[in-house]
Amino acid sequence: MAATKRQVVPTYDHLIGIIGTGFGGLGAAMQLQQQGYRDFIILEKADTLGGTWRENTYPGCACDIPSHLYSYSFELNPDWSAPYAGQGEILEYLHHCVTRHELEKYIHYGEEVTRMVLDECNLIWELHTASGKVWRVKMIIAALGPLHVPKIPDFEGKDQFKGIQVHSAQWNQAPDLKGKRVGVIGTGASAIQIVPNIANEVKSLHVFQRSAPWVFPKSETMFMRLTQQLIERFPIVQPLVRSGLYWFWEYTGRSLFGDNFMRKLTRNLAESYLKEQ
Repeated sequence: MAATKRQVVPTYDHLIGIIGTGFGGLGAAMQLQQQGYRDFIILEKADTLGGTWRENTYPGCACDIPSHLYSYSFELNPDWSAPYAGQGEILEYLHHCVTRHELEKYIHYGEEVTRMVLDECNLIWELHTASGKVWRVKMIIAALGPLHVPKIPDFEGKDQFKGIQVHSAQWNQAPDLKGKRVGVIGTGASAIQIVPNIANEVKSLHVFQRSAPWVFPKSETMFMRLTQQLIERFPIVQPLVRSGLYWFWEYTGRSLFGDNFMRKLTRNLAESYLKEQ
């Protein structure tokens, strides 16, 4: 009788590998927990969590989505201090989520993934990190968060500029701006937050704009403690607020498609705000 060939069972270190500890990576980890999964790891290139909210520290850095909406539906925060939370408060919220859901034991800091190789025979992924380690997993959830990676255009004359150049995503390298002549290139979300927060301390400020963005008024009224207490006492209030915000912005999004009523309304609002300013 011929000998039966022994089958080798492929091995892996963990079932799932998550890359990144921003909103995407941590959200995926919490959802895996809720589905009963425990055999996963989270690889983070930095020495602390937070993703884009760890990296971006420029003046006025905040979210342009309402706080109650820019949070996990399964981990609502009744203590937001403002309608649009700032960078520090959002980062604190992420740390709270990690502590509450005991995610620290899954996170491996200082492990920047540099290469992903698929073992096609065994259908196992090999995650190679800058530290020299190799993690073998069955599945990958990539939550890389590219928004914190600087994208600097190669325009003519950039290399001849003798002053200090700082990207908004690397603000920790910026000098004290008091009394300085400053030029801001771009009018995206970051510039809209930076410009008014440095205008009063610099000697002069020029904003270089390719195309004008639409800017709308944003309520900065601090939440009253009474409102927070109401949400804490009656938990049903916050899901209702979040749902209302969701559908309001879903409907407002119609202004991006076609010449409809919502488009005319938002245009009038933006133009009125422009004249007011």
